[in-house]
Amino acid sequence: MKESPMSIRGKLKKELTFWDLVTNGLIFIGPASAIGIFGVLDAKSNGAVASVYLLATAVMSLTAMSYVQMALAVPKSGSIYAYAKTAFGAKIGFLSGWMMLLDYILIPAVAYLFSGIAFNALIPQIPAWIFTLCAVIVTLGLNIRGIKRVAIFNRIILIAGLVVLSLILILGVYLIVTHDTPRTILSPFTGVGSFSLQSLIGAVSVAVLSFLGFDGIATFAEEHNGAKNTLGRAILVCLVIAGFLFILQSFIGGVLALNSPEYFRTHPELQGKAYYSIINQGMSPLLSSALALVKAFGASCAAMVAVAASSRLVYGIASDGVFSDKLSQTNQNSGTPVLAVLSSSSLTLIIAVSAARVANGLDILVSLVNIGALSAFFMLHLAVIKVYIIQHKSTRFILHLFVPVLGCLSIATIIILSSGFSQLIALVWLGFGIAWSFYQRVLRN
Repeated sequence: MKESPMSIRGKLKKELTFWDLVTNGLIFIGPASAIGIFGVLDAKSNGAVASVYLLATAVMSLTAMSYVQMALAVPKSGSIYAYAKTAFGAKIGFLSGWMMLLDYILIPAVAYLFSGIAFNALIPQIPAWIFTLCAVIVTLGLNIRGIKRVAIFNRIILIAGLVVLSLILILGVYLIVTHDTPRTILSPFTGVGSFSLQSLIGAVSVAVLSFLGFDGIATFAEEHNGAKNTLGRAILVCLVIAGFLFILQSFIGGVLALNSPEYFRTHPELQGKAYYSIINQGMSPLLSSALALVKAFGASCAAMVAVAASSRLVYGIASDGVFSDKLSQTNQNSGTPVLAVLSSSSLTLIIAVSAARVANGLDILVSLVNIGALSAFFMLHLAVIKVYIIQHKSTRFILHLFVPVLGCLSIATIIILSSGFSQLIALVWLGFGIAWSFYQRVLRN
């Protein structure tokens, strides 16, 4: 009998390099993500946007350091699921992976919707939902062909995006040095008129949205061809690059902003366009169009990596029998968990296209997108303490106790400051996860 190209509990191919991992992480995040929410953060922080990203980078660095430690201890596909399962057992592991899966479904939906909106802005005659649908279908094809092809395509888009972003940042620095600016050099750090720590922390709860995605690198633990510490190094390098770019973008925007934070607070409809107005009026309309184009393609690529990451999370859970065994099948030629990719893409497609057909669909998705990942990050920090301090009796207290405890406190603060609606959705999603876990237990008995 001829062997099927699909194999139960198949193995993923080890073909990603260190820079493939970094590229996937940066594409997932989006190097220009700070531009899209600059106006929102400017209004919330009273102009202290650079300080917002300094603090957000510090908070996410704690999470990245915990990822590095767990990637060394548990080099398996599945990321948070595998880490929490090792530390606390199968039930807690599944619920941690389940919470992360919420974000891995919503993040690509948001990214595809961003892409559809951006293409619609360039070609208004075609509805945004059609562009969104096309983006899902095209990137699904690339994901099925294999993760290496995804990495190559992403590298091209990332380079193009970084070129455009570099031109914007260089021109921005030139304008600050050679021209009178609407705000002072220090205002992006100290605020406009006054500084409020509470407002700053509140803005950080939104700014962490820009970083969500660097953790997706951990889902490719079984597909890189480097040393054991390659994954951890890729996570840290990705975070450092993204943090630097976000701080620089927000600094330039904070100095060149054409309106005051108070103006943005009273005109929320202008917040999303705030940075584009700076580029259009202060730099070049051509640069603004180029940025819109690369962000349109970049958003689709980010969604493509997000779907790949979610499929690896599903693959990891299915490999342990919690989901159907069929979801742990891999194609012998590409090494891709095809059915896991198709299931992740289907959910994302339904959510993204539905949101694209609703006037406030983007607002609804953005309000939900960070709560699942933050809940999983909290469990990540606890896993470091359990595995290293309690199980392995580690004496490296700074790395294995102080950092994760500080990480837990910072993540808990951000979750508390998140919107009540997102907290409610997270609880409902957790309820579904508990119900599924109970259903699986009944089936086994």
